[in-house]
Amino acid sequence: MNIDKYRDIPFRKRESCAICESPLVEPIIKYPSFPLTEIYVDHKISENFGFVDQALHYCDHCGFGQLENIIEPEILYNDTYKTRTTGSSAIGAIEVFLNFIDNNLEKRPINNIVEIGCNDTYTLSKLKNLANNLYGIDPILKGREKEFQNENITIFGEFFENFNLDEIGNNLDVVLSSHTLEHISDPKALIKKILNNADSETQFFFQFPGLELLIDNARFDQIHHQHYNYFTVDSVVYMLNEVGGELINYEFNPHHWGTLMICFRKKRKNSFDKYKNNNQSTHRINKDRILEQYKLFIDCMNLANRRILSYADKRIYGFGAALMLPLLAYYIKDFHKLDSILDDDQNKNSLYYLNLPIQIVSPNSIKNLTDNVI
Repeated sequence: MNIDKYRDIPFRKRESCAICESPLVEPIIKYPSFPLTEIYVDHKISENFGFVDQALHYCDHCGFGQLENIIEPEILYNDTYKTRTTGSSAIGAIEVFLNFIDNNLEKRPINNIVEIGCNDTYTLSKLKNLANNLYGIDPILKGREKEFQNENITIFGEFFENFNLDEIGNNLDVVLSSHTLEHISDPKALIKKILNNADSETQFFFQFPGLELLIDNARFDQIHHQHYNYFTVDSVVYMLNEVGGELINYEFNPHHWGTLMICFRKKRKNSFDKYKNNNQSTHRINKDRILEQYKLFIDCMNLANRRILSYADKRIYGFGAALMLPLLAYYIKDFHKLDSILDDDQNKNSLYYLNLPIQIVSPNSIKNLTDNVI
């Protein structure tokens, strides 16, 4: 791996709200030298790699949250990107999403299903008996399309923003997207593009982390460079109204990133938008509420730090080399006092993070954990 590209990482600064285009004012939270995540390396790196200044904005006008600085996907998603559906906790969330789709699907049989951000095609494979043709679009599969496609699943290893929907060649019946919209720098343009290629019978099912539950649960550790966008129900309704769509239904899945699942379509003539200026969301937020919950989160992180410092006479181990672990090290200032991070995954054994110089080791390599702290 060429780590030099992570030394001075280029980014571009957003100047306006990605949904209502209101000019950005002072960010609500600033994150100086914020770490990239999901990048493992085979040796300890003590230099300053993998950090970029970041900030969180919240738009009072439309209820949308967004990061200020956009790191290009070519940096964030390459051969170091580890997130896959199969074999991960995401499977449970996909099952909830599939149930949401089943409960809201208006027509059967279906000719085609398109998934934006199909990952390892787990979701498409679950739906293969529902449609004649299934199409997956995901840049992480570029060059590996044949590995994941079969007789009725066709893969395109492209960013959807650059993809020509004419390659599919059929009217769209169902369009899916699971945990992709938060990674798109211009989400409104993406929604507009797919609506322009659909008719009023096409159904869209999207899920992504919702800002409401993130705030309610004070889970600010879920904010990171890869998630550019943080939607509320209000901001979803605003966006759909802007681009000619309408919300059919939504639900929250509190057990996986506080996920917001939505079903929408192209706006039909004379239809009544029951969610316009809605009070359907029971988790309405504002800047004061965000800052109040952020203080609670920081208090929790400071308490964890005090616990680490209280074990000054013991050897301390972390357990679980999670993809997002550098974020905890960002908030817990004495995290570096950990001796190592224990993890049963042999693929991570002896690795480090790009920006966290603590080695990952197998628990079996520690001869005696007695009187130590995990």
